[in-house]
Amino acid sequence: GWPGTRGRVGRLLRVMRAVSRINMSTVILRLPEHEGPAEKRYIDVWWRGKQQNGDLMLLLGHLLQGNPSWRRARLSVRSIVEGEEKREAMAESLAHLLSEARIEARTDVIVKPEGREVKDIIHHASRNADVVLLGLNVPGPGEEEDYAEHLIALADGLSTVAFVYNGGRHAGELI
Repeated sequence: GWPGTRGRVGRLLRVMRAVSRINMSTVILRLPEHEGPAEKRYIDVWWRGKQQNGDLMLLLGHLLQGNPSWRRARLSVRSIVEGEEKREAMAESLAHLLSEARIEARTDVIVKPEGREVKDIIHHASRNADVVLLGLNVPGPGEEEDYAEHLIALADGLSTVAFVYNGGRHAGELI
């Protein structure tokens, strides 16, 4: 669960770093403060491909759709690329990934406009999502508080957010 204070987020990240050393995955769930009845329409997975968390995030989104309350939810895999020339390659990569995993999902590759922050792009694209799955890095010693601030800024303004770290032996391998 999401701690109530900034300092506790940093402490949670220190625990996560210790747990990652024994190849365990971590999911930190941040629920909105005022949650009314949700229609459960949209699940967004943000794919970066850097930390090998995407396969676990995709699996979690797909499994969530298996819940009767979420069966009608649309799963989207979104990615941000630097430059128009990378858009096509990422779109093909995501299409291949979904085909291999046999998961139905919409893909959305966004070219990052110059001067715009990734956080702002995520907030705009996922403003209507009921659940947003974002990758989680393992911060280095002493970096926990800064990284906690980054996570808080990413989650702020979104509905339910799941930060996912894949620490398993087969991280990044769609088995």
